[in-house]
Amino acid sequence: MYKTYYDTEVGIVFLRFQGAVIGAETQRATLEAVSQLDDPSSVRGFFVDYREATALDRVDSDRALFSITARKLLALGLDIGPLNVTWVSDPTRPDLAAVLAKRNDQLAMQRVNRAPSSHSAGIKTGFLATGKESQVEQAFRVLGLPKDYCLPY
Repeated sequence: MYKTYYDTEVGIVFLRFQGAVIGAETQRATLEAVSQLDDPSSVRGFFVDYREATALDRVDSDRALFSITARKLLALGLDIGPLNVTWVSDPTRPDLAAVLAKRNDQLAMQRVNRAPSSHSAGIKTGFLATGKESQVEQAFRVLGLPKDYCLPY
């Protein structure tokens, strides 16, 4: 299950997942969130929150499906090139963080930069490059949000 939020003041789409995240659910949530916006070109980043996820898989996490999703986002008016995308997961669930990292590696179409870290948050700068960071506050920094930013949920 997921919920989407958009903070028009900061231009960030928030995707919050709870329970099992199956298949291309993240891509479906992204398309749904962007398709509901009056001005998709105002989006400057995504914060994907897997902290309440209980399971993840790598089904439908291939480049071909991602390319289709990227084309759909472009058709909706979202310039995916300059976007910052961050994801965070529960730090007590390294198994889920490992699946997320493998999904990101599988989808990466450009060089993967991964900072040495064992934390459970991944940061993608540009739409496809991936890396590892620490927690929500670090994800806020990558998105240009203040440390004391309040999540819209």
